[in-house]
Amino acid sequence: MGAQKTKTVTAGKLGIVVSNSRVRQHALRIKLFGLLGIIVLIFLVFGGVAALRHHTHKDVTGVAGRPVPAKQSVSDQAIGLSAIGKSEQAQALLDKQLHGATKSQQADIYTQKASIAYDNQNYVNALQYAQKSEALKPTAASAQMIAESSEVLGDKSTALEYYKKQLKRMGTPVVRGATDGLKAKIKALGGK
Repeated sequence: MGAQKTKTVTAGKLGIVVSNSRVRQHALRIKLFGLLGIIVLIFLVFGGVAALRHHTHKDVTGVAGRPVPAKQSVSDQAIGLSAIGKSEQAQALLDKQLHGATKSQQADIYTQKASIAYDNQNYVNALQYAQKSEALKPTAASAQMIAESSEVLGDKSTALEYYKKQLKRMGTPVVRGATDGLKAKIKALGGK
């Protein structure tokens, strides 16, 4: 090999001698580490996405070790249908669940039907479904649906009565101030 070329770099009053090959090696190392960093970042991103997909698709092993996708509950399906504007299909799906359900399950289904109707501004149906739920199993949720539907329909005395029932059924809140909004509604409707 031939004689190595050198380059003098002056830093302050000191003269430092560095060979061109060392400068090239240093530049090459910087490029390699940069490329390696990008590759690691890509693996982390794709690995994170794959882990997230695996976590959200909680598969169960079925026959012969084949994965069986987790089944979405009817309640979740109804909420999804309602969210995309298919409330009639959501209601029909819940209607199918009423047959063969226990009284407690029926009450929960009617409360959900009331919520879907309310969200779609069908307050009369919301009230009817909530009243059916209330007759089967009085809960804070059924009282809330009756109160909110009655309030929107202009029946302030029924709204006040059921907001009070909701508050009583909620019991002692875990979070300070959790019932403040409800108490304010009761006061605004003339209650104590």
